[in-house]
Amino acid sequence: MMSALFNQARTMLYLLSYAVLLLAAQSVSAAAGDSYSSKNGRFRVSYQSQLNPVVINQIHAWQLHVTDADGRPVTGADIAVKGGMPAHNHGLATSPAIEPGDNGDYLLQGLRFHMMGYWELNLTINDDGVRDEVVIPLTL
Repeated sequence: MMSALFNQARTMLYLLSYAVLLLAAQSVSAAAGDSYSSKNGRFRVSYQSQLNPVVINQIHAWQLHVTDADGRPVTGADIAVKGGMPAHNHGLATSPAIEPGDNGDYLLQGLRFHMMGYWELNLTINDDGVRDEVVIPLTL
């Protein structure tokens, strides 16, 4: 009797975990393509992930698009990337790199999220003496 109850409880826990994973994947998909303003309003950044939805433990790339406050593409900027899980006080498991492209496009490569939860990706943009930071929030 106890064994049957334990098996039922375990099955319910698996089903609930699966439902949470589906909801998390949907929330990340909805965020992709949104535009994020920098802290001081100097830049706007949007992204499109190579993975849709973004999943854990898979190295992938993002296409970033950077504009100034007036919507003009920012080309040739120096962009540094950091990130992590603020609640866990740790950073990214990889060291992603950003390659500049044309017309405000940049390729962010080597990104991997190694666990579920709330993440922040921090982009520090330096362009012609103007420096600002964009935070992209993610829930996996």
